[in-house]
Amino acid sequence: MFDDILVPTDGSENAMAALDHALVLAAAFDATIHGVYVVNITYAADFEGGLDSESVYQAMKTEGEAALADIEARCEAAGVNVVTDILEGRPASRIARYASENDVDLIAMGTHGRSGVSRLLLGSVTESVLRRTDRHVLTIPREATPPDGAYTDVLVASDGSEDSSVALDRAIELATSFDAHLHGLYVVDSSFAGNELIESALEREGATVTADVEERATKAGVECTTTVREGEPHEELVDYATENDVDIVVVGSHGKGAFERTVLGSVSERTVRTARQPVLVVRSDGPA
Repeated sequence: MFDDILVPTDGSENAMAALDHALVLAAAFDATIHGVYVVNITYAADFEGGLDSESVYQAMKTEGEAALADIEARCEAAGVNVVTDILEGRPASRIARYASENDVDLIAMGTHGRSGVSRLLLGSVTESVLRRTDRHVLTIPREATPPDGAYTDVLVASDGSEDSSVALDRAIELATSFDAHLHGLYVVDSSFAGNELIESALEREGATVTADVEERATKAGVECTTTVREGEPHEELVDYATENDVDIVVVGSHGKGAFERTVLGSVSERTVRTARQPVLVVRSDGPA
């Protein structure tokens, strides 16, 4: 499922939290961790803190070397293969380019970073990477519980689209690898409340989609629970994950439900912003 996992770092606690989850996945799939630190040369050139650009550049490089040394030490202790590199450029585009050039399967990033000379390498950069890359992305919020060596409950959002179908494949693979319980959720968008014809069609679609989730999970030998709920899709996803002590949420990067209405896509970004659990954003055009 994953052979190469990219972990961008700015040396923050949230970046190390992303590494914790990447190590769990790397151990399960015998993957190599790629640790990278991006020296934001644009920021170094425009720095207004009273230091010359060369001093800022060297400070950022030193910070990067320390952050990557931490990644190397953690990977070595876990028995996971690791390679590291210091890159230069605009962080989001450079991370996306590295992932493509090195055939990375997954990018694992924190949703919060730290300021200072690194100037929020993570955080807003994570959302920008999500929009730029064709790789799967695992986002780790600051509130996420550290992994205890495995995932026991995996939640997958489905709307019957191609992206959500691929997300289901990845969720089943995770559940199989960790002997986890799979939760399949379809959300009837509450914006259609009051239109009985459309709401009824979405409810029927929900029954069809969740039945497919159950069938595919059963065929893979994975225990599964499916639910159809009504509300704001990303809010229902986050609420369900919290209520059911889910360890990781899996969503497609794009999707559509009845009447070609986009259901996933913006939902994935909103889920990333608000979830208290790690969110794996899967792309149908990403690595198999």
